[in-house]
Amino acid sequence: MRLQHGAQPDIEVVGEAADGAAVIPLVRQLRPDVVAMDVRMPLLDGIEATRAVLRTVPE
Repeated sequence: MRLQHGAQPDIEVVGEAADGAAVIPLVRQLRPDVVAMDVRMPLLDGIEATRAVLRTVPE
């Protein structure tokens, strides 16, 4: 995803997570405007990780 989004001049990639569980603290710390997530990830899939992010950082 970094290759796709990082090549766009109006998009700044501010973080990457190796697995779904790592997404939650990263979003809490970085507070990005948009989160792009793969559906298939280790530990937590993208759908469960999205649910966890929305519970943790609802805004």
